[in-house]
Amino acid sequence: MVNRMSTSNFACRISTTILAVLLWIVNAQGQGTVTFNDAAGFAGTNYYESGIGFNVGMPGVAGFDRMGVIAGGFNVPINSTPYMVFFNQNTADNYVFFSLTNGSTFGLISVQLADASSPSYTAYPIEFIGYTPRSIVTQIFTTPGNGTDSLSDYQFSPDFGSGLMRVDIITHINRQNNNPAHWAMDNLVVVVPEPDSFALIAIGLLFYPAWKRTIGSESH
Repeated sequence: MVNRMSTSNFACRISTTILAVLLWIVNAQGQGTVTFNDAAGFAGTNYYESGIGFNVGMPGVAGFDRMGVIAGGFNVPINSTPYMVFFNQNTADNYVFFSLTNGSTFGLISVQLADASSPSYTAYPIEFIGYTPRSIVTQIFTTPGNGTDSLSDYQFSPDFGSGLMRVDIITHINRQNNNPAHWAMDNLVVVVPEPDSFALIAIGLLFYPAWKRTIGSESH
């Protein structure tokens, strides 16, 4: 009787451990925010934060533009924390793209954007192009203009919610007004992958022998 109760308690502990591990795996996934808070003063063509790499795409060879992380200044948006800016001045084809450094797919929830020149009196389109294994999704956010001097909140559509391998940020240069394409961005909220089914199976196989031994001992 005592042995039966002991093995039952052991089985309960094994089940609880399995459940805890599975819950830990699920809860370890979720969303994170790229804030740029620790990178004020950065300038370059490659930026990395929270497992996400931002890179300047340079289809041409005439020159390249740099991303920057600033904490305010003259004729730029007002913000309480540092944020990223990109001025497409040297080559019209340059743009910024980003993806997870480990190659996994991801999703996007929201972002803060602005015209990098402030105050802004022009409604300014900023296009996000997402690449999934099966399709290409796009979304254009338009800044408000009307003398805006700060970043605004924007929500991505459900099409951007998961499965993204890479996202391009595109703006279009306006040669007539000699106004190079540019944008400011902060607080990009990213969804990391859900747990892989094979990982869950592996956890189950890991605990299966102990569970089987417990059941076998109860039957004797």
